[in-house]
Amino acid sequence: MPHALHDLESLVDPADPVGSEAALRAALAQAAAEGLCAELTVLTLVARCQGLQGRFDEALATLDAVESRANGCGPQVVVRVLLEDGRVLEGCGNPEAAAAFFEESFSRATEAGLVALAVEAAQALAAVLPPDPALEWRLQAIELAAGAAEPAARRWLRSLVPAAAQALRSRGEEDRARIVLARLGTQASDAPG
Repeated sequence: MPHALHDLESLVDPADPVGSEAALRAALAQAAAEGLCAELTVLTLVARCQGLQGRFDEALATLDAVESRANGCGPQVVVRVLLEDGRVLEGCGNPEAAAAFFEESFSRATEAGLVALAVEAAQALAAVLPPDPALEWRLQAIELAAGAAEPAARRWLRSLVPAAAQALRSRGEEDRARIVLARLGTQASDAPG
């Protein structure tokens, strides 16, 4: 069944990476018809699904193939490759190396004005860092997401805000936690689910 290429992320279900990979592979023909950059974007998500299945060598090979064909596709494909390389490294048990890829992904996404990908990269980086720097990255991601017009960026508020509030509470900063949680109520209520 054809799927709108603007909403490919919805095809990735971490609880069903095999089914997600099959759905993404089914979308490849439509993506290829739209152009090389669309096809490569789908393949970065295929690599994510391969990594979620523990097929790390295949995921890295997919990402290498994407990177080798990405000339002229602009920063979105490069940012996605960096993000997924980081996820593979994280899945392999190397959070320090993953952090470098997530930070580079964040920097490039920010420079290119790709707010949703910058927020995603900041969240991924926060997930591999110790508590204090993780909190700072989550708060930065919340600011980006809250100010974004893109629904894909704002969608991240639903996971970022509770995680940041919990971290603040664990540090005894209940007032700050309430302020952060208020952002979820005022900013994410209109974000698509």
